[in-house]
Amino acid sequence: MARKRDYHKEWLNTKKKLEFRRQIIITKLGGTCLNPDNNPNCTPTENLELHHLEGKDWDPRAMSPQMRMKQYEQDFKLGRLGVLCKSCNSKDGANNKDFYSEVRHSLEEAPF
Repeated sequence: MARKRDYHKEWLNTKKKLEFRRQIIITKLGGTCLNPDNNPNCTPTENLELHHLEGKDWDPRAMSPQMRMKQYEQDFKLGRLGVLCKSCNSKDGANNKDFYSEVRHSLEEAPF
């Protein structure tokens, strides 16, 4: 019977692999924030996050971390992703709150 710490160790390995895959996407996208001029709090090469240029059409809360990463990789291949620092990404998310809430609402009503 597997022990709890074995599951924890396995999850840590999985988490490291997912972070590595995320870093590969960030590196392929240039590795710097796309919006350093418009935000005085911008740190162009630190705390980088993947950013959907046109918003997400999927709900990350309804997916496992592995499925989320597959979706990010698919969006990268389709050219839907960019890189923003945490400050710029949170600022952009606040500006597009209405759009994202509409997407989430439509996903919650989906009959599947």
